[in-house]
Amino acid sequence: TARDAFAQAGPDCRAWQVYSAGRAADEAGAWGAATEAYEAADGFLDSAVRLLFARGRGAAEAGRPAEALTALSAAAARGWDTEPWLGDLRHGLYEAALTSTDAADWPTVLAHLAPLPADFRATHLLRRYAEGRLATAAEDWASAAEAFGECVGGGSTDGAGSPPGAAQQPPVDVAGPVAGAPGQGGTVGGVSADAGGSRDVMGDVPGDAGDLRAYARARLCEVRGLWDDALALFGGLAGGFGDVADRVLYARGRAADVRGEWDGVIDGFGRLPDGYADGEVGVRRLYARARLAADQRGDWAAVLSLLTGVPDAAREGAVSALRRKAEGRRAEEAGDWAAACSVYGRAFPGGAPQPGAATGTIGVSDPEAVPLYRYALARTHEQREQWQDAADVYRLIEGQVGGDSWADVGVRLRYVQARLDESAADGAEDWRRVVEAYDELERGGVPGLDVAARGRYARVRAAEAEGDWACVAAEADALGTHRDAPAVAAYARGRLADAHQEWQRAADAFRQCTGHRDADAHLAYAEGRLLESAGRWSAAVAAYEKAGGVLDRADARCRRLRRLIGLLPWADGLTVSPLVADPFAVRDQAFPYLALRDAGVDPGASMDVVKNASYALLERGTMSWHERVALERLRLPGRRLQLDALLYRWHSPAALRDALSALSPDEGPGLLDALCARSPQDAPLLLLLARGREAAAAEWERRLKEAPGDMAVVHGLAVARLWQAQELEQSGAWEHAVQAWESALAYWATLLSDDEYWDGWRVERATAYERDLTHDDMASLRWELSQHLFGQLSAYEQRHTEQDRPQQAAAYQALAALLESELGGARVLKDVGGLPSVPGSGGTLACGPRYLRLLCLQEPLAELAAELDAAAQQGKDPGEYAVRELRWAFSELARGFALSEVRKFEAALRALPVFPTLTTLPDDCAGPAEQPAHTRGCGPCQDFLRRNPAYVRLPRRHARLLQDGVELAVHVRLALARTALTRGDGGLDEALSHWGELVKVSRNAGMQARSKKAVIRTVLGRVEALTDEEGVQLGGCLDEAVTLVESVIAALHPLDRELLSQLNAKLSALLSMRGVWRGYTRTKHGMRSDMYGAETDLRRALALNPESSHARDNLARAFVFTLDERTYEVPARLKLLHDALGLLDVGLGQALTHRYRETLAEALDEMEKLLTRHLGVEGMGDLIRSDGREPPPDEADLASWAAELTLRAERALRDGDILWALHHLIRATRAEPTDSRIRQALLDAVNRWLAELTPDEDDEAGGSVA
Repeated sequence: TARDAFAQAGPDCRAWQVYSAGRAADEAGAWGAATEAYEAADGFLDSAVRLLFARGRGAAEAGRPAEALTALSAAAARGWDTEPWLGDLRHGLYEAALTSTDAADWPTVLAHLAPLPADFRATHLLRRYAEGRLATAAEDWASAAEAFGECVGGGSTDGAGSPPGAAQQPPVDVAGPVAGAPGQGGTVGGVSADAGGSRDVMGDVPGDAGDLRAYARARLCEVRGLWDDALALFGGLAGGFGDVADRVLYARGRAADVRGEWDGVIDGFGRLPDGYADGEVGVRRLYARARLAADQRGDWAAVLSLLTGVPDAAREGAVSALRRKAEGRRAEEAGDWAAACSVYGRAFPGGAPQPGAATGTIGVSDPEAVPLYRYALARTHEQREQWQDAADVYRLIEGQVGGDSWADVGVRLRYVQARLDESAADGAEDWRRVVEAYDELERGGVPGLDVAARGRYARVRAAEAEGDWACVAAEADALGTHRDAPAVAAYARGRLADAHQEWQRAADAFRQCTGHRDADAHLAYAEGRLLESAGRWSAAVAAYEKAGGVLDRADARCRRLRRLIGLLPWADGLTVSPLVADPFAVRDQAFPYLALRDAGVDPGASMDVVKNASYALLERGTMSWHERVALERLRLPGRRLQLDALLYRWHSPAALRDALSALSPDEGPGLLDALCARSPQDAPLLLLLARGREAAAAEWERRLKEAPGDMAVVHGLAVARLWQAQELEQSGAWEHAVQAWESALAYWATLLSDDEYWDGWRVERATAYERDLTHDDMASLRWELSQHLFGQLSAYEQRHTEQDRPQQAAAYQALAALLESELGGARVLKDVGGLPSVPGSGGTLACGPRYLRLLCLQEPLAELAAELDAAAQQGKDPGEYAVRELRWAFSELARGFALSEVRKFEAALRALPVFPTLTTLPDDCAGPAEQPAHTRGCGPCQDFLRRNPAYVRLPRRHARLLQDGVELAVHVRLALARTALTRGDGGLDEALSHWGELVKVSRNAGMQARSKKAVIRTVLGRVEALTDEEGVQLGGCLDEAVTLVESVIAALHPLDRELLSQLNAKLSALLSMRGVWRGYTRTKHGMRSDMYGAETDLRRALALNPESSHARDNLARAFVFTLDERTYEVPARLKLLHDALGLLDVGLGQALTHRYRETLAEALDEMEKLLTRHLGVEGMGDLIRSDGREPPPDEADLASWAAELTLRAERALRDGDILWALHHLIRATRAEPTDSRIRQALLDAVNRWLAELTPDEDDEAGGSVA
């Protein structure tokens, strides 16, 4: 009503109106409307307090107790009676706070407690407890400790929540946040949020506030780095309280880390994972392990491995220092002190410390950084041999660190000082002081320093300064490769070898120490002595000149050699190689050893040197054409051997070198004679080089007369005469060249036949080549040398022929024949054992006829020939043929024999003399055979001895010579005939001509019968070769063979019966073979059969040799198996069958063979066909019926049945029934083909039937070829 009234009062009553509305709403309990009205009243009357009351009541009803409590508390503060609502709200919020406390919902607890007065029950303590729990969750350990302290102490703290001793400890980094968020359940700050335990009696505060206070204080100690205090606080807590068990381990490990107890760190952290405390456990655990590896084992690789992945800044930068130290130590272990110095230098961000800087002023927290760096720097100076710098740094370390307290600084400083003294040492006294310094270090047992070796080296240098070379060599060798010890040792050995004049050893030694003292001069002098001893005077002079001015003795020897070169220029380099070329040979720029001289290739060079010569020449630039040709000739041992065989050979190069070394230029013009006297074996070669080839040849020939078997002399002469012949030929003195060739060829033939000499030469060359040379290599060489000689003779002959000089060409043809004669004679003489007891030969001598005449050895050969001839006649070795060859080789027949041996038969025939007859031979001298001395006083014997030495001691020597000559002529003619026969067309006529001449010349010696036998052997051999042909060529070969045998029979007429029978038998066999070829074999090769030609050949073959089963059988087969090809007329066929049966009858009488019986069966079949044809059908029917009535024959007694059939045939013949008789006889012959009576009866019956069929022909038609 009041509201309505005030509403009607107008605007001036507005305040009353809203106030009244509020009061009305208040009375009605409409707290929302009342609140709006009181707010609108804006403080009118008591509307302000009523507004607070309305809000409180409205918030309470709306379920907002805190808001309601705040409003009501404000109203109560203004004196408004708010009970009982205010008391109920306070009690409700307090209980809600307790409920949230049980749920550990600390923000809600604070929200509930915020409106309550602090003195309401335990509101203040409970609020501080909640704040402590929130601070714990936020890891605000100072706030947490203060809050919990108030809870425990009833509102008081000790030092505002600071733990005991906190003010005296330096702060440390705070650990990172832990799991959990404010106001959340679960674990907060590591403490369980479940606070539902017993509460304080006064304020309902949870009873764990004391433990939480202790935990917070412990965590605050952790934050401040007070790990022992933290460990004590954690130790006072129950093990099951929060994460106290883990925190105890963590604090224990961190406390050990602070103390540097690295085992304690590992043990303290215990089971904690590496990721605990944001990985701090893992970092510090790895660091502790690394420190253990470093401090206890010095295992720096393990340190680096353990610190892998750990940041340098970890553990307040200690990881960086330890890693740096480990890297440096690793570099130290590897001996890389520069790298170690670089590593240690990273500790100084502002740059490496200056040498004079004090350790405390450098500004580095690591106390080891400076000493480590400076020690590595000193060692780096040592490695670089900067000894003064190293000494300065060591002294700095010694002064700043203190004595020997740092590593081995004191010892190394003494070592460095010794090295400084060593580098400045000059003279024996200085080196002795160095020795004492190193000895002192060695006595101290310094590890890792080379004091022992350096002390020994100093002793070496002291001995060197005193000239004690033996001591120097011994001590320096013991040093091995220390410094220049090898050079010092080599120099000492060189000086010792120099003192003993062992120049090769001296040169080898000085070559190993070039540049050391005066080693180069001593090397030049030693090389000069070696070159001088080798005869290389010019090279020795050049070597001595290098030593001039340093060694006076080098100047003296240099002057001596210059004088010798002026007196004997040809002696310079005389014995460099074991072989010497002829002066004419070296005129050719392409001579291999001349062309390759600059590449170090000489006759004494190994094959490896030759092989590498191309590289040496290419290094110089390009190779010339001469050098290429020379390399091609020398690169193969076989070709090089051939070249070397054409060079002169030093026999005693060592003796010659000694003789050259002993020469004095003061001996004047007699130097050559003195040299020859001192080296007599090589005197001829010295004469050749000094005075020319003729002087040498004269000396060699003189020596050869004294010792004809000395092959070394023969070799020298062979080479000299060969080069002389070539030089004369090239100069145009052709006639003189031929004379030189004659001597050269005689010498070469003899030389090439001596096995022993070439075996020794092989050993020499194998040594020079450094390759194995076999006996086969020597055999090839000797053959190639002979071919080389033939090749040169042929080339000169061709040149003279092309230049129209027939006389000179003929001379070279004769020289080729001479070489063949010499080689052949030497071979034959060697085969029979050679000439025995020839002076100069180790065994026997084998030579040719010209060499024999040159050395007057005819009489020894005559005696040998006579002895061998007598032995051959008694059937002893070497046999008649070998002895005959010896006679051929050493007589006027020699050239023909030699040419025939190399199959030059035409030339051999021309070379044979004209033979007399036995009746025109001169009389033999009576003396030579019985009286050897007779020959020397007999002119005809001397002449005969010169021409035919092999015959002079033989009885009937002229007759023997004639017979041997004819024998040789027969041999040559036979060979020519054989060649002609194998040549083809026209060969037979030529062969017949040779055979005719052969027989004619044989008559001169009464040897025609033997010659004819030889011809027949040749012919038969040729026939055998022809008949061995196969295929389509066989026909032509058989024609040739038949013609050959027919022709030789005519050509050799008259022949004795035996030879003629032999030829006829062969001709019969050939005709028989040709008959088979014509009749049958040729058809296999696509040719038509020639049955008539076959019949003719077979008839001739059978006529020549009636005993030939081959001809008889094949002729019979020709008759029987070719009836159809020949004729179908009964009489003609019957005639052929009659002839075949006749042949078979004779053949079966000679030998019962399968082929005869086969042919007989075929002939009987053909006879039955003729009977069948002649009898006709009716006649055959009668025969069949008659045969059918007969009882079957007894297979075991066919002979009786055959006899019975023969009797029937005889009865039929008597009755005039020839056809029935033939029928019975055919059957009888089949049953018993071996019965000649039955066969003869069959032949008679066939003959009678044939007579009936041809009554008008002559009676001879019934004859037979059998």
